[in-house]
Amino acid sequence: MRDLETGPAHQSPVVVTSDPLDVLVVEPYFVDSHAAWVDGWAAHSVHQLTAITRPGDRWRDRLRHASIDIADEIVRRDLTPDVLVASSMTNLSQLVAIVPQLRTIPSMVMMHENHVAYPDRDVSGSPRPTSSEFASITTSALLTAEAIVWNSDFHQRIATSAIRKHAVCSEAQLEGISDRSITVPIGIAPDLLSVDADPRPNTSPLILWNHRWDHDKGPQDFFSALRDIEDLDWRLAVVGRNTRMDPREFRSARQRHTDRIEEWGWVPRPRYLELLRTADFVVSTAYHEFFGIAVAEAVASGAIPLLPNDLAYREVIPAEYHPLALDDDDLAERLRDALENVEEWRHRSAGLAAEVQHRFGWPRIAARLDRIVDRLRV
Repeated sequence: MRDLETGPAHQSPVVVTSDPLDVLVVEPYFVDSHAAWVDGWAAHSVHQLTAITRPGDRWRDRLRHASIDIADEIVRRDLTPDVLVASSMTNLSQLVAIVPQLRTIPSMVMMHENHVAYPDRDVSGSPRPTSSEFASITTSALLTAEAIVWNSDFHQRIATSAIRKHAVCSEAQLEGISDRSITVPIGIAPDLLSVDADPRPNTSPLILWNHRWDHDKGPQDFFSALRDIEDLDWRLAVVGRNTRMDPREFRSARQRHTDRIEEWGWVPRPRYLELLRTADFVVSTAYHEFFGIAVAEAVASGAIPLLPNDLAYREVIPAEYHPLALDDDDLAERLRDALENVEEWRHRSAGLAAEVQHRFGWPRIAARLDRIVDRLRV
């Protein structure tokens, strides 16, 4: 893999530009973690970032058509940046083809997620084959960009495998994509850095599930585990954005555990931060996760993670904490052990919050992205 931050070993080190660059960031799906990476980088970059965004809804339409609308805005505003950065929700090849002034400007794709490997479902909840259309759009963007940033190594491996399965490009082109790739995780917001993880409130342990309310986050597995530990003392917060028309399993769980619930559904940022700082345990039952900013934020705030031993979590959680945090054994049994031995679990997780804060703080992550931009412009 070519080092996009420092350049190949046989070359002289890249000299970082002394003047801030004009960086145009295109994010057609500006919500949740997509918005967090744009705002986080902009707040800590040495460069001047201009963001063109669209609301985060109807992801299929955004992936198919948003670039046409955004191209019109770029032309109307006569924007000519030094570097173009597009999220993975952007049809980059289409955007560059439509806007003449972008054709000679170096570009970077931020692979926040991909829909080549997404386990799609229709409105009834039935599995829907991933369209080769999305594979073509994604692959074209990767072939167009001079630099490709993945939020985890796991993400790159899964996406590459899915692209190969759809046979939308040659092996030589896949090798070129790999050569232009680098991994840079998503940053953690400054209001979560230097958080004192202890002590937690001296109350019933609080279990937090803080994910998008959709099938790929495995909510039914989580609620099933809760039913098996109803004899124990615990409180519950299930927060996140509802993308479902009929989230029946959530309604049923809310009725079943109503006396234990601290929060349910979407909450404003101040209240969300309060939950992160008081949660004893954060749980993920996801089977589709390319980074996991919700888990990273909760762990940075002091929550003890119970996660699948898979996906991108092996990169988010430092290796020395894997025996504590990552396991594919029965979730109910793990929760039971954690709730019956809270102090032991806290002792085993000592130092985890500080390590995650250090790894994923936005000042550190923004500096890495800035170096890639500098490298593109040199």
